[in-house]
Amino acid sequence: MARPKKDDAERRIFPVRFRCTATEIERLAKGAERTRQSLPVYARHASLTSRITVVQEQQLDFEARQELRAIGNNLNQIARGLNAGRFKYPDRLESALLQLEQFFNKALPK
Repeated sequence: MARPKKDDAERRIFPVRFRCTATEIERLAKGAERTRQSLPVYARHASLTSRITVVQEQQLDFEARQELRAIGNNLNQIARGLNAGRFKYPDRLESALLQLEQFFNKALPK
């Protein structure tokens, strides 16, 4: 008699791959051996049941928000002035846009 088929929700069809250092894989292998589980079963269990501590740098976030707020204020003032016809587009607009793009590439995670 064949084993009954599992529901789609219970089937493990999504592979997950990640790289480990020699020390990390050794720790995983020892843990799997100690609990008498296979390495994938132990790694799955450890990753889903362990607590993860997220460290957030409040000072950096505050500084980044302040910088973005200042940039936003400047952009609004420039847009108002341009729309009102008070001044022309600056000659260095391309340079300013490049600097903004570089800032956002550094500030925002990919």
